[in-house]
Amino acid sequence: MAKQSLQQLIDSHTQAGLQFLSKRQFLIWFAAASGKLFEGMLIFITGIGFSLIAADLQLSPTQGGILTGSILVGILIGSFVFGFLADYLGRKLIFIIEMLLFFFTLLAIYSAQSYGVLLLSFFISGFALGGDYPVAHIIISETMPTQYRGFIVLSAFSFQAIGAVTGAILAYLTLQAHPSDLTVWRLSYLYLSCPAFFLFLIRFFIPESPHWLVEKNRHADSLRATSQLLNIPIPNLPILTHSKKQKPTGYFHELFNQKNIRATILASLPWFLQDLGTYGIGIFTPTVIATLLSLPAHHNTNMTILKATEAAYASIFLDCFLLIGVICAIFLVERTGRIPLQITGFIGCAIGLSLAAFGQYQIDGTAVIFIICGFIVFNFSNNLGPNTITYLIAGELFPTRFRGIGAGFAASCGKVGASVTAFAFPIVLATFGLNALLTTLIITSIGGAIVTAYYRIETTGLNLETL
Repeated sequence: MAKQSLQQLIDSHTQAGLQFLSKRQFLIWFAAASGKLFEGMLIFITGIGFSLIAADLQLSPTQGGILTGSILVGILIGSFVFGFLADYLGRKLIFIIEMLLFFFTLLAIYSAQSYGVLLLSFFISGFALGGDYPVAHIIISETMPTQYRGFIVLSAFSFQAIGAVTGAILAYLTLQAHPSDLTVWRLSYLYLSCPAFFLFLIRFFIPESPHWLVEKNRHADSLRATSQLLNIPIPNLPILTHSKKQKPTGYFHELFNQKNIRATILASLPWFLQDLGTYGIGIFTPTVIATLLSLPAHHNTNMTILKATEAAYASIFLDCFLLIGVICAIFLVERTGRIPLQITGFIGCAIGLSLAAFGQYQIDGTAVIFIICGFIVFNFSNNLGPNTITYLIAGELFPTRFRGIGAGFAASCGKVGASVTAFAFPIVLATFGLNALLTTLIITSIGGAIVTAYYRIETTGLNLETL
């Protein structure tokens, strides 16, 4: 049998019509998709339940802002740390560790009785989920056929949007079942811990990335992992080869050398710019709508829970357009390419935010129409383009030996933008008004489209070894 590279073997196995995905490839997809589901649920459960948490623990606005931002700061740090460790210790081990850590922090959030414990628990939960950013899409990219890589990665990423909708529904049903209990927010985190533990166990049964094993010169282990991945007997495997020798491990400074700086900018700067809007609008959608429509604040327990329930109901509707956007991205990404979708999505985000901003100046019923349409366009465009594509290409642009570091750095840059938004959003809203805030996000969306167009590297149809 003729020699083949590892990616050629994976691709030819699919092209030969043997199967679309093996059982192990599907299990990898499921493990990665479930992690994105939990991230979406955690972020949006927290956004909806924020008013209850603040009332239950009697938090000041500053404490509330720090608490919300702690999840994003945790994701920021966790993305880089776990991405770095994934290059040294392997994809599978990190995949298991971060989910176990996430499970324990959910239990800690449920039982936390003080602000300090809750703050630490939120931070560690974000830190654990941060590991899923580089590792989940890397382990998919390194085990899937080239011709379907974008489709499969984005179908897993779509579960972030499903998580947002599911989290909103879970919060809504929990609030409906306990309409007079300020501590009801804790139950959502307890419910989430059960499937998190199940996913922790599932991840033991996936194989290590054969690409990573080859880079570590563990060729026998790579053969066994490939056999498990594709369900092919080891004697029938061709000899896996490298086209050229490379250093066994990548280093952080290599991201910024002349060869890789273009890829680093393309992976990280648009992600930073889109996360400013993604998490600002995503977490504070109820606050923004209330501000635009001048809804009154309520301070007694029953009205606080009622307004949280209404916010959950509105979020379910708006979050559905996140899901519609990512579904469109899944079916377009291999046809139109990564870069055109990202540019189009950024422009759509700017249009949606402009519609919402324009709604402020309407004095009749048309204000509601502009506001809702603006958020619909923003959510759809964001998941059609920048929110999905930045995630996808960060796992494609870098060599295997420092793919984890590169993807982790890009994800961390994104979460810098998310953290800035979480901390600054309430302050900017109170100090400068919503118009200034939306105008800033419009400018950053346009900037994202410009940066993507200037530094474009199209990865559609190219296998990881060629890249």
